[in-house]
Amino acid sequence: MVTEDKSLCPIFTRLLSAIFTHFDCTAYPLFTGRMEPSKLRAVLRAAGYCTQDVPLLTYSASSTPSASDLHELEKTLTLVYRALSVDYNMATLDPPLSPYQEPFGDGIRATYASNSMPVLTRRGFEQYLLFQIQVDPTETSLRLNHLLQSLPPLVDSETSQQFAYRHIPRSCFPPLLDPVAEELRRSIEKQRRALQLREFENAWRFPVLGDEPYNKMTPGDFMHMNGGSMWKTGRYAGGY
Repeated sequence: MVTEDKSLCPIFTRLLSAIFTHFDCTAYPLFTGRMEPSKLRAVLRAAGYCTQDVPLLTYSASSTPSASDLHELEKTLTLVYRALSVDYNMATLDPPLSPYQEPFGDGIRATYASNSMPVLTRRGFEQYLLFQIQVDPTETSLRLNHLLQSLPPLVDSETSQQFAYRHIPRSCFPPLLDPVAEELRRSIEKQRRALQLREFENAWRFPVLGDEPYNKMTPGDFMHMNGGSMWKTGRYAGGY
């Protein structure tokens, strides 16, 4: 499945491409040829995760996410995709986002979001899954098999025939995690944790109506509630 030069073998690349095509045709927004956050969330849900397991993509669960939520999602996904060096584009949001309030010095100012969102290309999606395999091959094998069982038969673009197997043996995956990928995962986790702590501190210092439960907590309380981690998730479910 993963070659000696740490790339995907051809048949597995075609399988991931077929998965990409399925969700492009069935998850909103349809037929864009890209993997938007809503589609990536659909993939992870089909792999057996619930929204609580994928906090990074929680924002896309709402049909009308706020401008500030989308802004935070855009910053976080951009951080992750850049760190992983996966192929992605910036897609324009439609309709444009309205301005939202954020801290500025000792006051609050209206901030205009970038009206864009990072979206994975087909190759970027394949690179994303390759990273998951490298950083946790056992968990990824379980999740990919769960995903394949939840989907209708997929068609191999090269043969125009359905893939013969809907279960990938564990032996097809690397026996151990890749230490370089694991070090990268840890680095991304630290950056994400720092980013979310900054966002939470801003929300705590400048409360927004309707956020009362969180405004009663200090950033330290929030960290303690999450077991010392802003992202209490496994390597695969961490949203990246």
